[in-house]
Amino acid sequence: MAAGDIAKSLRDTVRARIGEPSETGVETVDIYAFLNEAVYDVMWRINDGAMPEMTDLATGTLTNSRVALPATFWREWLVQIGASDYVAQQWDISELDALANNTLTAPSATNPYYFVWYNVTDAAIRLHVEVGNPADSSAYDIFFVKTPTDMSDSVDPELTAALHELLVDYCTMRCREQRGEYGEAERLRRGYIAKIDAINSRYREGSRNEGRGGDAN
Repeated sequence: MAAGDIAKSLRDTVRARIGEPSETGVETVDIYAFLNEAVYDVMWRINDGAMPEMTDLATGTLTNSRVALPATFWREWLVQIGASDYVAQQWDISELDALANNTLTAPSATNPYYFVWYNVTDAAIRLHVEVGNPADSSAYDIFFVKTPTDMSDSVDPELTAALHELLVDYCTMRCREQRGEYGEAERLRRGYIAKIDAINSRYREGSRNEGRGGDAN
């Protein structure tokens, strides 16, 4: 199988579902745009355990309590700090003052916090870790979800084949919307969400990415 054959199969499946075997209606560029949009939507809603091919681990040592993110980084799902792998809690950047002024949330080597935000000194997005020491150089592990590569006639999806049906469903829904078929698009959206909920139900409560599946917003 040549590179792009899977992507072209998804493209043609969408065409079959909307009854447009050629580009006389919905163009191929639009179908791929919707398929690539679908990848991000699925990856946001689905439990991370359902897509191990899109997860990765980066390790190293902090420099002044921060570190550059991996080139393939899209979003984190777990950050561990120190030799004992203390799990860092994600912190809202709008409430950073609480870390310095609230004794109940005081950061320490055994009670670390993290946030991902732009760093002026580095002029780049960084993983920031708060342990009560601005010059901290602790070891870190960041488990993260990778940024997907866009599909095309020569680039296949990276998501496992078990999730390809969701990509087709989402893309078909967006094509229906483009053609003004809003009732059918809504029916497809409900089916799409129901399939995601069914997949997420296989993972125990409290597992990573819990609760995102089925979010209609």
